[in-house]
Amino acid sequence: MITPYHVLNPNRVVQKRSATSSFGLEDLASDVYALGCISADWPDKSVENEFRAHAKWIDAYGVSISQSDFCQKVEPCAVTLPRANDTTSNKDTDQSLIRQVLKTRRCRYLARELDWYLEDVYGNRLYQLVPSEYNMQQLINALTDTKSNPRRTINVLVVGRSSGGLSSLDELTITKFRSMTAHDIAKHIPKLHNPQSCRDLTHVIELYLSLASNNGVTDEERALNYLLSYGYDFYEKMYRQRSEGNSKSIHLVSIDARVHYAGERTLVYVVFNFQDSKTSALESWYSTVDVTDRFPFLISAFEPYINVL
Repeated sequence: MITPYHVLNPNRVVQKRSATSSFGLEDLASDVYALGCISADWPDKSVENEFRAHAKWIDAYGVSISQSDFCQKVEPCAVTLPRANDTTSNKDTDQSLIRQVLKTRRCRYLARELDWYLEDVYGNRLYQLVPSEYNMQQLINALTDTKSNPRRTINVLVVGRSSGGLSSLDELTITKFRSMTAHDIAKHIPKLHNPQSCRDLTHVIELYLSLASNNGVTDEERALNYLLSYGYDFYEKMYRQRSEGNSKSIHLVSIDARVHYAGERTLVYVVFNFQDSKTSALESWYSTVDVTDRFPFLISAFEPYINVL
């Protein structure tokens, strides 16, 4: 079984060089290219009560997304809410309740009242998201499509600008939002489109997506996150390595991210180091990602790496 081990330098932040000499507060913001999971929470008790009222309304009358007489059955304010001391609330049940309400089309206006977050696979909040009207529906879809599963998996890519707010959690203004599951990535590899291989590949992709436990701020983190999102050659190589019967002897032991400056461009070599547990032989493969601008892109396919001094 391939055991991922993540080695990057989290303290190294490379700021993009600017041709202008002026420096303002906007220059303190950082381009973010982060992978994670979407969650939502109510900012105060009044919003929570509104959601709980609509949830009781939906439970009582079976209102679904296809019913047009949603507003004619009963008013939400007519539902008697339990007292705060009588409710046992935790994060999982709150998320389920929010998903239940937002799945009903006529309740989706309430999404604007929520606080939206990007979390890692362990449920730690990375950013508070600042969505626009353009990408609000995408956030709703990403949240409501999430199935209740104790094993969390990476399912979204968020690109934007982060700026420190008054709270301890940075705010991230969304530029690009993409729902991205392991199955979606597997479908981009046409050679593996039979059902069994697609399931096996999906499992491999989920395993490596868990490596994206970072904030997506440094050049190295942004390059790794891009490769995990769009590295189809990389995933095909990992799948074939596993299917050839080497999964018990070949292990991923480390990841190196090496920055190289080519004129005005900033390139990152993302190097995956593997070791054979039987022979202790090392084998390294890499891809090159251009991270100069807000949107990284791939320079080279996944190929053997030779360290040249």
